[in-house]
Amino acid sequence: MTQKTPKTQSKKRFQDFLLTLGIVICVLVGVGSLVYPMVRNSLNDVLVERMMSVQERQQKSAREISDQMAKRQEVARQNSLEDPYSQESLNELTYDPITLPIYVKHMIGEIYLPTIQQYLPIFDNSSEQFLQVGATWLATSSPISGGTGNHSVVAGHSGIPSATLFNEVPKLKKGELIIYKVAGNYLAYKVSKISKVTADNATAIRHEADKDQTTLVTCVPIGINSHRLLVTGERVPFTPSMLKAVKAMQASKKTNHLWLWFGLSLLVILLLIYLLLAMRKLRRRRKGETSVEV
Repeated sequence: MTQKTPKTQSKKRFQDFLLTLGIVICVLVGVGSLVYPMVRNSLNDVLVERMMSVQERQQKSAREISDQMAKRQEVARQNSLEDPYSQESLNELTYDPITLPIYVKHMIGEIYLPTIQQYLPIFDNSSEQFLQVGATWLATSSPISGGTGNHSVVAGHSGIPSATLFNEVPKLKKGELIIYKVAGNYLAYKVSKISKVTADNATAIRHEADKDQTTLVTCVPIGINSHRLLVTGERVPFTPSMLKAVKAMQASKKTNHLWLWFGLSLLVILLLIYLLLAMRKLRRRRKGETSVEV
């Protein structure tokens, strides 16, 4: 006959509770480490959606955006900002704190990349604060509003933990689309050239008098950032099928985010239920236990 003292029983119940709690914590930590990048990216996308929503309500005119870009070009020429990832560019314009109205103030358009399911705001400067959440127009290049003889340049980060941004741009291939939305108008470019250059090779981007071109720039390889990937596109007519692809991409991305947050919420609820049931079981055991066990 073995006799369990109240102290022994209490210790056993406490150990069982700690084991259950440990299982819950381990699951949360394991799942959290896997979904953390997705959650951070989803939060950035929520911010992007808010910016675009506010921008659409305010809807700057083509003339206002043209004037905004012209002012930025003059500042950039004075400062000789050629590389969007130089320290001068990254620290050119900073705010403390930076707020949604400031982001919207510096928005001049949007970029859509249907092949890699990405869309982002385009800002009028290349400081780090703006590169962390969207794409930035290089003000020493042509305006993103297009035109024969123009060659605009739009840069974006890759490899940062808080958002995917231009991570998938290296997957773009010739013939795929780069789409801008400026003052409510869409401009489409078909990728015609992909190259990799050193950071100081500013001559790699050239104007051609009979073409309307744009180039996307991002650092490669991810994590090393020793070179710049240049993805150049030539202007093509914007068609209804392209608009359909843009709308479908937006809808798909929103749906994916909803499923992500639904899944995470469901997981947390299930773990809490499991923990509550375990605690309830321990209480019942405590009530039903006898001090003597044969």
